[in-house]
Amino acid sequence: LLMSKTGLSGSIPETVGRMKMLKKLDVSSNRLSGPIPSSIRYLSRLEYLNLGANRLSGPIPLSIGNLSRLEYVAASNNKINMTLPESIGNLLSLKQLELGYNAISGQIPQNIWHLPELIGLLLTGNDLSGAIPTSIGHLCQIDSIRLGGNKLSGILPTALGNLTRLRDLQLDGNRIQGHIPSTIGLMRELTQLYLNSNKLTGTIPSQLGDLKQLVQLSFDDNNLTGSVPHSVCELEKIANLAVDCLFTASTPAQIECLCCTNCCNREFCCRFNKQRHLFDMCGSL
Repeated sequence: LLMSKTGLSGSIPETVGRMKMLKKLDVSSNRLSGPIPSSIRYLSRLEYLNLGANRLSGPIPLSIGNLSRLEYVAASNNKINMTLPESIGNLLSLKQLELGYNAISGQIPQNIWHLPELIGLLLTGNDLSGAIPTSIGHLCQIDSIRLGGNKLSGILPTALGNLTRLRDLQLDGNRIQGHIPSTIGLMRELTQLYLNSNKLTGTIPSQLGDLKQLVQLSFDDNNLTGSVPHSVCELEKIANLAVDCLFTASTPAQIECLCCTNCCNREFCCRFNKQRHLFDMCGSL
């Protein structure tokens, strides 16, 4: 049932549960409101569920964990609240979980970190809290993790180094503390790494210079010190490298950087102008 961008409004009826042969349900980009009906538990053949870009509210039904064939779940850009049900961890065939830009709170259930087929975990822009556990290292198939704009805390686990297929790691805009683990240098497929706007301390590890595929690298708005390692400056594919290297008359630079495309401080960032060989084009954070 493919009804994306068809102008649907009102609520999703409970009678949707009668469509027991349904394999694909896409009602994204409409004006649907109200809760996600609990009757979806009867859609035992469902493999693809896309409810994104609507006005749905309330919790994700616990019964979603009964849909053992689900491979794709998307409900981003809604008004979904409450916590993530632990029953999502029962979806052992799940490859993609997209629930960004809602009002989901609480911690990410532990069993989500053990989903064997998960390729994308996209939960940006919610109110999720708690620490990223060591068990994140069990997501051996994962390609993209986007958890920016939440309230995650704790430290970055060294087990991140186990995610050797990961290409996109976005943890910006949280409350993560401690040092950047050198094991991130083992994530050789990484193209995007966003750690900006946290509470990280210490120095930038030289092992990040082993990430030869990196295009986007952002560390600004943290409490890092020292200098950007020479090995990082030598990365050939870097298009954007942002750290707290901007100094003003009243604010010294936290980090020395000879290769950054963006130098920032607590108030604004400036982009390097290659033609003028100086930092200009400044804007507030």
